[in-house]
Amino acid sequence: MRRIQTVAVIFWGLLVGGSASGKTVSGDVSELSAIINANNKAVAAAKAEVAAAAERRGSLMRSFLPEMGFHGGRKAKHDGGFSLAEPPFIGADVRVNLFRGGRDGIDDSMREVALRRLTATVRRVIVTEVEKAASSWWQIAYLKEREALLRKMIDLNQQNLLAAQRRIKSGVAADSDRFEFEIHKSSLERELALTSVQSGAEKRLLRTYLGLDEGVAVDVDSKLSHDHDFENKVKFDVQQVEYLFADHAYKSEEDALMATASSREWWPRFDAYIEYEKPAWPDAKDLGDARQNENGAETTVGVSVSLNLPAGMEGVRESRAFLARSSAGRLLAEAGKQETLAHLENEIAQLRFLHGQVHEAEQNIARAERYYRSTQSEYARGVKNSPDVLGASQKLFEMHHDRLEITKNFEVAKSHVLAKISN
Repeated sequence: MRRIQTVAVIFWGLLVGGSASGKTVSGDVSELSAIINANNKAVAAAKAEVAAAAERRGSLMRSFLPEMGFHGGRKAKHDGGFSLAEPPFIGADVRVNLFRGGRDGIDDSMREVALRRLTATVRRVIVTEVEKAASSWWQIAYLKEREALLRKMIDLNQQNLLAAQRRIKSGVAADSDRFEFEIHKSSLERELALTSVQSGAEKRLLRTYLGLDEGVAVDVDSKLSHDHDFENKVKFDVQQVEYLFADHAYKSEEDALMATASSREWWPRFDAYIEYEKPAWPDAKDLGDARQNENGAETTVGVSVSLNLPAGMEGVRESRAFLARSSAGRLLAEAGKQETLAHLENEIAQLRFLHGQVHEAEQNIARAERYYRSTQSEYARGVKNSPDVLGASQKLFEMHHDRLEITKNFEVAKSHVLAKISN
């Protein structure tokens, strides 16, 4: 891929003795993505969500781990009265899940779907941050070239001012000729100062999008030149951009699984269990009979079946609700797909338009330069006056500036498309 932009990101750090060192990183959209992937806080937060979802996997195997409990107490007898004749006892029980209507496997599948959904979210966050960084990037490049253009116009205006002063001294022009250029000089210098302020602000934004610390200086070394081969670079297929509208599809899949799980609340639960119980200490009358004390322990092994009828009735209602929501999710996913493809096609159409406008702007620059040279020549012969020269120089600036803006918009639009379709 042709390098569509070049950055110089200079990392300043303090060494022993207070000296500074720097590291320069150059990159295009893919390298911007790498920097953002490594440093951006929004991306880090999205990755943390993925890590949390990954930790929740494996619930199917965990659901078959035994449940263990310990208990103790004292049994009472009721024979016309109330008596705690039996000695205290202690016990333990172990219960193992055998079958819960398949809800364990469904829950495990839901966690896998959630992980895939959050993974797609990470990619969307990266693309969003890359688009912001690319816009800021090309804005800095534009402002840098605008500064250079304004300095050239200041020099050009100074030449015209000197020419006006020579005409005034020779008596062929009035002092008003000089005032026109002096006023214009002040206006150009104000624009130059404003552009410098805007450039500094944009660099701070770019540093934030890249996730770099405040101590890191950011500079962009890039020229605004449109790409003639952009058509081949922005070709894509639907699979490349599925992640952009996948959220609704994943949620629909989750809802379908939840519908299945809810419908199985009717199904019985089977558990295997073992219970062990023995006296906490032998009864006083049996202290001398160790064998009887041993026989006091009881072990019970069995299988229990349970059915929660209220949960089953509610599960049927919930299942219908989840199925309806799953259907809505599929419709939203399809609508999102159509909208995403429409937006991408519109962006590519805008690129084609801007590409043609760049060429038109270049032709207008050539026309403005010829017009300016002609006006300047006529001014030297006394045919034109200072407002004519000033108007021609302003027209020249406008044509150059139009080309800068159109080219910047072209590169921003192309960067946004490439960010979306890059793997």
